[in-house]
Amino acid sequence: MGEPNQTMNIRYRPLQTDQLEEVKSIFDYYTQQTTANLLTEPMGMRDFQRLIHLDHPVYPALTLLNEEDKIVGFCALVPYQNSLAFRRTAEAYVYIKPEYCRKGYGSVALLQLEQQARKTGVLNLLATVTGSAPAAFRMFEQAGYIQIAWYRNIGEKFGMLLDQVVFQKAL
Repeated sequence: MGEPNQTMNIRYRPLQTDQLEEVKSIFDYYTQQTTANLLTEPMGMRDFQRLIHLDHPVYPALTLLNEEDKIVGFCALVPYQNSLAFRRTAEAYVYIKPEYCRKGYGSVALLQLEQQARKTGVLNLLATVTGSAPAAFRMFEQAGYIQIAWYRNIGEKFGMLLDQVVFQKAL
């Protein structure tokens, strides 16, 4: 996983409706081509919009734009569970276009999510990754997340049984 580059000129913009298709295509790539998540088929747009909120005061979704104003990825805070009891906890989603991976974009996006979470009163961030994603492990560990759960052989994708690992960071 690339270290955040202090000279990177990354801008964050709230996700807009006209960017949903491009952002969803990034998410779909990881669903269809990798074991980064345990989804086995792409979500419909309606389900994706229920997951990634537009204009939410507590759970923002942001696009990451590079120097040329191109979307290189997205990040989002996603509600944990669907209960007010968990309103101080969110899941951190970070998805970067494959050609921009290992260049520090994910680490910088994660820092941005943490700043957004602090502003809105979120006290804990969770991240769920598959056991086959060592680069994601390093990114979260280097950002101070601790592993709190490891579910062995919990999911199956591409004919493989996969682990799911949960990381947490108290803000």
